[in-house]
Parts: sequence; structure tokens; C-alpha cells
Amino acid sequence: MMKKGNKYSIIIIRMAKVILFFLAALFAQNSFAQESYTEEDRVQFVKSIYRLYDVTCSSEKVKIATEVYNPQNLAGFPAVSLTRKDIGKFTLENDTLEIISIVGNRIVLEGNVGNLRLINFVSDNEIVKGERDEDGGLIQRWGVVVIPKSVYVDICINKMTYEEFDKLMTLEKWEEITKKDENYQIAKSETEIGNKFILYRDN
Repeated sequence: MMKKGNKYSIIIIRMAKVILFFLAALFAQNSFAQESYTEEDRVQFVKSIYRLYDVTCSSEKVKIATEVYNPQNLAGFPAVSLTRKDIGKFTLENDTLEIISIVGNRIVLEGNVGNLRLINFVSDNEIVKGERDEDGGLIQRWGVVVIPKSVYVDICINKMTYEEFDKLMTLEKWEEITKKDENYQIAKSETEIGNKFILYRDN
């Protein structure tokens, strides 16, 4: 794993995109003929499922840099301040979102997370240091993994091992689940979610 927090987030985002791109392309190609799945399809599916499980469950600690929070960085952005106790529904602009759970460096969300960004406080006035845009504005990126609700329950609630998950999750089973299930979004920060954090929309 990369040691710098921002690079870690970029890796997560790229991994999630690769996983979802492969699965979407695979099902588009074979949606009318399950028996046409090739052995290579199944090999690639196993690899993608492993990456999904790893990204969902891993909470490797990485070294991070911090900086003093400056409220001016959010001037003009719709934002909401929350704490780890704020499990449940909240409103951001005209959207109602819901925090399902906060575990380690992960926030499990339901709702429209488009362009959503996180500012994670590591102390009362210090935050995980973000990149800067050309105008000096703060950029806090985070990785979001889309996961069917029942798969989230299996992995994160029922604590299913990878071996159990791998045995259960065939191509046909995954296709069946994704056709009927709604999704959660699992957002991962570079480090453990602090006692307070800010979610804002980067329009």
C-alpha cells in the first residue's frame, strides 16, 4: 500500500472503478445467456469479488499529515457538520441521506453521494491534510465503494469470512442480487473517522 493518505484514497477509487466496470461489462455481455459465461469470466469474477471484499473490509492504518482547519475553505459549498453519534438521516441541500454506520475509517451511506466530499477531524481543530486546487482551495477526496445491501450485511454485519463469501458468491448469484438489491455506499477516509467530520458537496 502507498504510505500517503491521498494516494491511498486514489488507489481505493481506482480499485472500485475497475471492480464495477468489469462486473457491469460482464453482465451486459451475458445478461441473456448465463450459460455463456466462460472460464475466464469466472476467473476474473473471483478476482473482482476478492478486491470488493478487501476494499470493503480492510482498514489498514496509513501515516497522514494534518493541518489546522480553516472554515474559509468551505465558503460557498453546501456542507453539514456531523459527529460519530449522528447515525441516521441528515439533509444536505435538497437531498436526504442516511448514515447507516461508522466503523473505523468507513462511513456507510444511503442516498445521493454524488460529488460528496469529507473533511475528517483528527482533533478539535486539526483535519486530515488535503490537496490544494490552483486557487489554494482545499480538496478532500474519498473513495466510495458501491455494494448491494445484502452483500454489505453478509460481509460487515454477519462477519462472513472471505472463504465463506467466495463460496457463496457465484456469477449467477451476484447477477441475481444486483437485479433486486438496492445499494449502500461505503466511503473510506485515509484514517479513522474522528469524533466530528464535515460532509460537503463539491459542485
